[in-house]
Amino acid sequence: RVTHVAGLICYLSCRPLTLSRIPRVGRPRLSGTRAAWHSSMSSRFNPAPLLEEYGDASLVRELVQLFIDSASIQMDAITAAAARGDGPAVKAAAHRLRGALATFGAASAAQLSQTLESMGETGNLEGAEALAGELAAEVRDLCHGAAAWLSEHAA
Repeated sequence: RVTHVAGLICYLSCRPLTLSRIPRVGRPRLSGTRAAWHSSMSSRFNPAPLLEEYGDASLVRELVQLFIDSASIQMDAITAAAARGDGPAVKAAAHRLRGALATFGAASAAQLSQTLESMGETGNLEGAEALAGELAAEVRDLCHGAAAWLSEHAA
């Protein structure tokens, strides 16, 4: 669990997170509820599985803010790399974003990111700009929902 959160933090931001705030004991990384959530979510934001898994609303708020702060950076990197035909850069940025999207249950957006990652790996970027546009729309929707949740649940 600590590894999962630490990995998420590495994907999302360089800002430090106090380890004392991460629960040491708990359910497996993907409990039944969370596994079902991963398979059914599109890009709507639903914090319930994160709250259930981590049990700390303050930690979840911090993770959500890190996601919001970093998602646009990763999307900009994907879009720019696709426009200039830079497969390795598309692959790297899409991989980073995919990890965060999967953590937040955005299965549809994570799949788009996986496709871009594969395109970057093969170097065949035909259609990557259009796909990046679709991904950007899903990420934007997810970030808007996350931001609305944050404003409703401010500490």
